[in-house]
Amino acid sequence: MDLSPAAWIWYPSERTLPNTFVFFRKQFTLNAPVRRASGWICADSRYLLHVNGERVQWGPAPSDPRWMEVDPLDITGRLREGRT
Repeated sequence: MDLSPAAWIWYPSERTLPNTFVFFRKQFTLNAPVRRASGWICADSRYLLHVNGERVQWGPAPSDPRWMEVDPLDITGRLREGRT
């Protein structure tokens, strides 16, 4: 899979200490219904995704650490108009 166009999110530091947990949060306003919201998600170790306070997805499944796992994501039905 070609991950070159990915929009990567990371902690604003060049490195973190071992066993560090990082929490990312983004709020935004949707002015119209969402037709489609899908993509891919991955993490160096584990992730837990919540949308509007509801746990949606977690992963990745245990795999070979030499190959990055990328999980499909579709949150179309979880987004609503207004402040998200």
